[in-house]
Amino acid sequence: MQQVNLYQPILRKQEKIFSAKTLLQGNLLVLVGLALIYLYTVLQTQGLQEQFTQAGAQRDHHLKRNAELLAQYPPRAKDGSLAPRIEAARATLQQKRTLLAAVTALGLEEEVHFSRHLTGLARQDLPELWLRRIFLQYGQQVELQGSASQADAVPRYLQRLASEEAFSGTAFHSVVIARSEKEAGRVDFTLGTRLPQRETRQ
Repeated sequence: MQQVNLYQPILRKQEKIFSAKTLLQGNLLVLVGLALIYLYTVLQTQGLQEQFTQAGAQRDHHLKRNAELLAQYPPRAKDGSLAPRIEAARATLQQKRTLLAAVTALGLEEEVHFSRHLTGLARQDLPELWLRRIFLQYGQQVELQGSASQADAVPRYLQRLASEEAFSGTAFHSVVIARSEKEAGRVDFTLGTRLPQRETRQ
């Protein structure tokens, strides 16, 4: 007698885990998800591209503005002769202050006639002009020797001295201006005159 096993796996009814409809819906969901991700990536890329374009435009604007400012206000070259001239002017000013202080301390402003001239010389200070020698002979002669970094400073100095009461009416008959051989651009000058006769104080 032959037995037949009706429960063999090949004879069982196969169960369908996913139907064709389910697989199609799954694939559609995956495609929609990928499409959304792609769209989001495209939008992000466009936003970043706009920001990059704006940043490049701003950079170009700033570079152009910097170039315009540099062309309008170029950096100044350092003047090597400025420091020595400042030191010379300071030394001259200090000498004048010392001289004025000495005249004041001795009480000569009212007692000695030439003190008024020294006071006037000390007041009329020009940074670009300095005196090296002062000769005063009251009632007879005045002689000033000095140097200036600019030639036009000498006539300006004479005009300023004319405003001083002590030099009012004084005429400089000898004016010698020559370029210095020691320093380029500097001039040396000598001013000489005889003062008009004035009454001597008692």
